[in-house]
Amino acid sequence: MFASPDDLDVQTQIRNWLDDRHMTGETFRQWREKKMPRLKDFAEYIGPAFRNHRLWPVVLVACAMGDEPHTNPYHSNDHFREVMACYLRLTAEINGLDDDAFLTGFIACCLHDYKHDGSTNRVNDTHEPMRLEMRSCGLAEEALRAAGADDTLLTNVRAIIGATDVSRGGAPTSPAHILRHIHFAHIGEDKMPKDVPEVMQPLVDNKELAYVAILMEVADIIPSAAIDHAHSVASIKMLEAENPNSIKADAQNLLFFLDVLCDNIPHVAVARDLFGSTYARIRAKVGEEAKSGVEYR
Repeated sequence: MFASPDDLDVQTQIRNWLDDRHMTGETFRQWREKKMPRLKDFAEYIGPAFRNHRLWPVVLVACAMGDEPHTNPYHSNDHFREVMACYLRLTAEINGLDDDAFLTGFIACCLHDYKHDGSTNRVNDTHEPMRLEMRSCGLAEEALRAAGADDTLLTNVRAIIGATDVSRGGAPTSPAHILRHIHFAHIGEDKMPKDVPEVMQPLVDNKELAYVAILMEVADIIPSAAIDHAHSVASIKMLEAENPNSIKADAQNLLFFLDVLCDNIPHVAVARDLFGSTYARIRAKVGEEAKSGVEYR
């Protein structure tokens, strides 16, 4: 039997997660109790491969910003940690992933909800796609430039972060769904979508960047949708605590979250292979709970 994460140093805990030994909700729950690993610990883990890369100074600054206190119930340092853990787990399965693209995705993971204000992309009854995502990018940009980020890097980070927006606001699709079509168009399984938001244009132009973007997008939702049932229930409860006027912590809302907002998971091959069966089990259980009108209180 492997040692509990609580008994291991942080780098061993990260390595075990990436080796599938502790890819469980219990690992995440223990990490939440200990408030570890931090984003800088994940940077230390990948450091031997990337310390001499030209983007490394930007990576370290992005980690420091993401590690600043983020105390929302859901969009917190715990969320940042779990998204990064899932991003590294997904990318570990990809052979030959471009270093620039990988590190751009790593930076985006660190900052995708930077200084999140706990609200939504709806303002005065009007849905504003990518509003919060672009807010995070804007707040981080000055520090990233000071660390050496050029316009191309900032544009690419903005494209990846923008594509994590799963909200639709009454529209037929979301930026995350548009991203899925872009990704599949690049691999010859779909047509490139029309009317792609300008901020996401780099994903149309760059196949590798689009792949990293969809890996980061599913990494953003896997902690809430494909770790275990208890973690999914905890997530919807935290979302209600963060925004009680918009979200109710019950099975019906969690089912909507899984079916509509997290549905890129079963479509992306590596996410489906690693997390698809867990996602399906959680979805089946929540579906039964929704039929019974279960509320998570």
